[in-house]
Amino acid sequence: MRFLHGKDGNSAEVELVLGRDGGAVEGGGVDAAGKPVAEAVVIAGRGELSGIPGRDHIPPFAALARSDDEGRFRAIGIAAGAQPLQVRAPDLAPWRGEVEIVAGATVTRRVELVPGGVVRGNVRDAEGRPVDRAEVEIGQWHDLEHCRTLSRSDGSFALSGLPSGEVTVRADHDDLGKAEARVRTAAAAAAETIELRLSRGLELTGRVVDPDGQPVAGAIVECMAEQGAANRWFTFARTDAQGVFVAANCPMAGTIMVTIRAQDFEELVRRRVDPRGDLLLQLQRMAPATVRITARVVDPDGRAVANASVSAHRQDKRDTSELLVTDNDGRFELGPLVPGTWRLNVRIDTYPEFSSEPRQLAADTTWDLGTIALMRGGTARLRLLGDMIDGTTFYVVDRGNTRTWTAGEEGGSYRTRSLAPGDYLVLVQGKATAAAAVPFAVRAGEEALVEVRLQPGVEQRFLCELPAGSSAEGASLRGLEERAGCRTWRCDRTHRWRLQGRRRGRRASRHGDVHGRHRCRPAGARGAALIERGGRRALLRPRQRLAARSLDECARVVLRQCPVLASCPRRVVARQHRCSQRRRRSARGAGAAQGAWLRSTIRRRSRRCWRRWGCPSG
Repeated sequence: MRFLHGKDGNSAEVELVLGRDGGAVEGGGVDAAGKPVAEAVVIAGRGELSGIPGRDHIPPFAALARSDDEGRFRAIGIAAGAQPLQVRAPDLAPWRGEVEIVAGATVTRRVELVPGGVVRGNVRDAEGRPVDRAEVEIGQWHDLEHCRTLSRSDGSFALSGLPSGEVTVRADHDDLGKAEARVRTAAAAAAETIELRLSRGLELTGRVVDPDGQPVAGAIVECMAEQGAANRWFTFARTDAQGVFVAANCPMAGTIMVTIRAQDFEELVRRRVDPRGDLLLQLQRMAPATVRITARVVDPDGRAVANASVSAHRQDKRDTSELLVTDNDGRFELGPLVPGTWRLNVRIDTYPEFSSEPRQLAADTTWDLGTIALMRGGTARLRLLGDMIDGTTFYVVDRGNTRTWTAGEEGGSYRTRSLAPGDYLVLVQGKATAAAAVPFAVRAGEEALVEVRLQPGVEQRFLCELPAGSSAEGASLRGLEERAGCRTWRCDRTHRWRLQGRRRGRRASRHGDVHGRHRCRPAGARGAALIERGGRRALLRPRQRLAARSLDECARVVLRQCPVLASCPRRVVARQHRCSQRRRRSARGAGAAQGAWLRSTIRRRSRRCWRRWGCPSG
């Protein structure tokens, strides 16, 4: 899937490339009594179907169908090979299976659905009063098993068509807090009855004021757990007429990061906030927007480039302009923007991305870049050796590890967008895939063929013991395998890590601060991580209980109060930055009228960012 940007009056040429020969599956759905099941949802194949984020190179979608009144269904356009088949109907338990798809043919499958489990209950507040319109759900919103309802005025609710087994029922109310309970369901069994008592848990209270000390009403407050928290918690709040906000259900351990956004004020970020104390946040007024940026974009032959995406990023503050596109003559004008240091970016898939040098722009300034000539680039196509492993992703980074691009599936193979001539690495990542880095070179006007061998990964376990006298609620470990990419893992209260998708062989772990003041070397022993700085070393081996004396040598560098055990390569930091930029743009565009619906939307988008990029919470 590709996104096409344009504007009124523009024209564009679009090439649609179909994938390899696919097949179809048809069949019928019946219940336990053999009666046809109408309006059953059928999902055949792999791929996303809900909550598609705005990104290019999205893998092919799964086939979606619905059964008719006689229970018959037909799903087409499915890749050949063993493909998952999922079926769900009202009040019946979700069904999962597998079907062997044959290219150019239609296979038949009969699906028998059984009655689903039922959970009934009541939602009450902390004082025991019934709660109206509390959101009650099980599963995750993108899963087939996800089920959601709202409580009635008397607090009652009912969830039906649940899978058999133990499920977690969660209740959430914007003002009254959260609750959850685990219940066991079974097909055709009596309904389980539970009571969910909402609680606001640990609350962070704060006040937002302007430079004169006056309250700022309607400011959006985003609270996010930093390193040391037990999970990737976050929530949104809004200031009242007195500028006061309350964030409920804060994590009991660790600190949080608070971000404040309000109209006509600069964004404010406060880190390492203790949720147990009151917080006073003072915003600075934003200067009037009087700056404009203009230019004309042409290709290497001097022809105008239409429909190129143009945006500017502020270097001295976390601010981004709106996204514009060039007209048929290649021209654009950004603004008005607030004064500051800005960098311009021009992007179109057929040419390498253009990025200007940062420019300090004073009030009432127009920055005219004249004519921007895009360079001629090349592309890369990935040839996969070995069977595809679910969850595998492919990224491309430059040799300096400063930029990251995705490699998306097009026409049955993985390709990159146009890249500037030079040396690159293809990074292979996945929960069950061995990490790998494959070097290749891009030449102008050519397509590079890169052979990528896929191998299953192996699990490793690390046990870390803190130096005597130190304490920590949690930590994280980031590993780098021979420049094959970075993965982040969190340890529990006993400081145990479970690593997945790592290749057998030599590894190195990068430790130190975000600015890279550290040294990394592959450890001599297989699977070990060598930490080195200033001549001091510590060796971390799988299943090894480290003595305090071995970590004492680098405790001040690596484990001082254990807020973080490692640093992150710049490309991962950039991914985290893009995720937060996406959430900020969503919040900013809502203005003062943002309500509960948008808060829920931003919350879902943030979850998708974390799942997609594996961003750390702090």
